[in-house]
Amino acid sequence: MVCDGGLSRVLLFTGTCVTSSLGQGFALWRKKKVQSEYKKLLRKQKKANPKEVSYSDHYPEHLRHLYVAEEERLKSQEKKRMEAFKVLSSKTKKGQPNFNVHMEYLLKKIQSKS
Repeated sequence: MVCDGGLSRVLLFTGTCVTSSLGQGFALWRKKKVQSEYKKLLRKQKKANPKEVSYSDHYPEHLRHLYVAEEERLKSQEKKRMEAFKVLSSKTKKGQPNFNVHMEYLLKKIQSKS
């Protein structure tokens, strides 16, 4: 797109007009790159240091056991889900999904319900 003003100006995603003939286009792209790398770094740090929710600090003493039990239940569900993911994501030597393992997992799941 071209902005009004006579010179050849480029409208970037930010909505600002930048004159590419003055060399500011490069600076803007560099700024965007640095910003995206910084956001990427923040996401990695957030994944590496997940915040643990501790209800016991914020709630009255007589309700603490309820929240501790709820935390344990959520942790056990997460553990079960991760185990299932590890089993179901197994691959053969050629990189194909291992359906024998899938069928064994489903059979165990059905047998445990009945």
